[in-house]
Amino acid sequence: VGAGKAEVETETFFPQKIKKIEVDWDNQAVPKLKKGDHVSFHWGRVSEILDRTQLKNLKKYTYLNFKAWTDKRSGNTEKFDLIKKDVFELLPDSPLDFELAHAKLVLKWTLRLDPKADEALKIAAISHDIDRAMTGITEKDLKDFSKLNEFKKEHARRSARFIGDILRKYKYPQKALLKVKGIVEKHEFGGDKASDVLKEADSLAYFEYNIPSYLKRNGKERTKEKIKFMYDRLSERGKGFVNKMKFEDKRIEQLVKEAIL
Repeated sequence: VGAGKAEVETETFFPQKIKKIEVDWDNQAVPKLKKGDHVSFHWGRVSEILDRTQLKNLKKYTYLNFKAWTDKRSGNTEKFDLIKKDVFELLPDSPLDFELAHAKLVLKWTLRLDPKADEALKIAAISHDIDRAMTGITEKDLKDFSKLNEFKKEHARRSARFIGDILRKYKYPQKALLKVKGIVEKHEFGGDKASDVLKEADSLAYFEYNIPSYLKRNGKERTKEKIKFMYDRLSERGKGFVNKMKFEDKRIEQLVKEAIL
């Protein structure tokens, strides 16, 4: 049996650098092995070659690739794309000009905080504020800011109801539908792992993008109260992210400092 050797460039599992590994193979059984082909590993040999960090990355990306494959087979990926398309088409109807960008940033932060976030959490991330697009109700309609907590709860309940309607349209599994609604309904104050992640992501996206528009609509004092609310509900990790943010507008930077000190 003939054999061959090749240097294979790998980057899927080692995003920090491209690593060249010498691979032996049976060139009669696999005569045309080339970059991009799927191959199987002998795990004992892999464990000898890779360091601890690379093995951790291999485990992580193997899980993600397997999940993507199973989602595709079950049809979930196609449903998620359709649901996302519907939500993204609705969000610009909100009176707030940042609504669509905010949803995308919340999804980004959700995946940063929890790289293994399931589909229910990802749907909740993009749809948690869909209420504003459907009803037009915003915090500008709140006359007494001391009642913000109750206002937020009502907003979250409406958003949960609206995303539930969209999921039913696509015959989304009932158990998963209820999970999405539960996360959205609790996203303002958290209470479990998924809604805590979404609450955190929501605040971080607010600090990253929303403040200038919020200031323009609501004025300085209301904005300072909002900044304090969004900051106080963050974990220490989340507050660390905010403390490292650089604000191009010095007025915003000063406003944030005044609000959180």
